[in-house]
Amino acid sequence: MFTSLVRPYLEYANTVWCPRYKKDLEQTEKVQQRSTKLIHTVQDMPYQKRLQFMDLPSLVYRRYRGDMTEVYKFIHGIYTSIHLLPRAPRSALKGHEYKLKKRYCRSQLKENFFSIRVGNLCNSLPCEVLSAPSTNTFKHRLDNYRPKEVKG
Repeated sequence: MFTSLVRPYLEYANTVWCPRYKKDLEQTEKVQQRSTKLIHTVQDMPYQKRLQFMDLPSLVYRRYRGDMTEVYKFIHGIYTSIHLLPRAPRSALKGHEYKLKKRYCRSQLKENFFSIRVGNLCNSLPCEVLSAPSTNTFKHRLDNYRPKEVKG
């Protein structure tokens, strides 16, 4: 019930709005923590164990997955506005051909803009994940890869 009624509200406009402060991240995650405690069989388990038992990812991972799915769509031309995420020059393509140009900003406010925050995350993905033939295959490969910094 949580995944169909509550989580869409927590993930609405995921790529546009990214929590800037740690307290905002914690507050949105607490909604999921409280809702998983409502199930009596897992009520006494720690939060991470409840998530594993119920096969739910953390909201941090869901935001990451949403961002990477949008990046995949930009890179593979599903979206036509390719200027939002410029590719790295050919001389900088050491890892794979899908590298994005690193963008820097001076203000902390801009650090959470989609086009800036996804650059390093996308560049750290292996080529096998980014070269998926379809969006669903990409999501499956991304779920199997799960980088350490966004486990959950």
